Amino acid sequence: MDQYNGFTPRAASALAGAQQAAQQAGHTYIGSEHLLLALLREGAGAAYTLLAQRRLTAGKAERALLQMVGRGHPTLLEPEETTVHYRAAMEEALREAQAGGFLQAGTEHLLLALCGQEGSGAMQLMQKLGVDAGGLCSLAAKAGSKFSASELLTAYKDIEKQAKEEVYSGATVEFGFANNSLGVEGAVIGPGGGFDPAVNRVVMRCIPLVGLRPELDMIDVIINGTNEGMPTVTTLYDVFTKTTNAKLTPGNTLNGKGNRVKIAGSEGKEVGFFFIDATDETKVVAVPETAISRNEPSNFAFIIPALPNGNYYLEIATQYGGQSTKILKEVRRSRFPYLLQVGSGGSDRPEIE
Repeated sequence: MDQYNGFTPRAASALAGAQQAAQQAGHTYIGSEHLLLALLREGAGAAYTLLAQRRLTAGKAERALLQMVGRGHPTLLEPEETTVHYRAAMEEALREAQAGGFLQAGTEHLLLALCGQEGSGAMQLMQKLGVDAGGLCSLAAKAGSKFSASELLTAYKDIEKQAKEEVYSGATVEFGFANNSLGVEGAVIGPGGGFDPAVNRVVMRCIPLVGLRPELDMIDVIINGTNEGMPTVTTLYDVFTKTTNAKLTPGNTLNGKGNRVKIAGSEGKEVGFFFIDATDETKVVAVPETAISRNEPSNFAFIIPALPNGNYYLEIATQYGGQSTKILKEVRRSRFPYLLQVGSGGSDRPEIE
């Protein structure tokens, strides 16, 4: 695996695994999202540990990836058939390793590199899963810390190791947001009673710091997901470019899937599909009703209207209530979360060199 020179064996395995993941999914490119999945499939290593701590699994990531990009027929890819973001992640991982004084780049350097790529497939996948895979170290580095993400991660690991040693020796240690100490659960019988593994076990006791309590009272709580019956677009497929959740080709067909996506409305209500310019949300282009060729609760299709080159969001507005004869009193509107691109730009889709 000469193309993976400079990487640890586990990191090289993950890079090769990204190619395998893309092939199994039937995708025509090897992207940063496939590398993220491969890091999880390794089942060990620094990157896997960081992701697992955030309750991310390979199974969850694979399901989310297929929802995001779709599944094709298994195919064979060359190692060079990679996206811009994938190649950039390899290069950045090597730089991070060198900056940290490492002879080879490990899985943690690949993960840190992925977390620095706004708009990449890997970042979209993590956002879909609700995971900030970069953790506090990467965020601190981006926020202007004088230390690199690798330096912060190394320092954190050193402090964590020392804190564990102190706690395991019986001390109470302030680490993170709590005072941490060991305790024993289960009864100890009699004056000469000892630790009995059958009834006793060692536990970690974490008491939140006093200073946190007034801050918790100041947190604003926003509850999402209470609106029932919202129209939700889950997948968009551009027929001309054969891409999913990525491209728009004006004058050609866009197929969509979702829940409660049938367009229905009472007279005078603004319903339909709308393209919103990502750089100026006052610029809105509506899809003409006559351009809609399929209008069903879970599927739709229409001819994409004329749009200048750029990035757009798709919004849907409807009064459809989930029953063939039911019309809601008010229009419900939702936005597909992924940017859709007309023309060329900085996409994480293939730019093979």
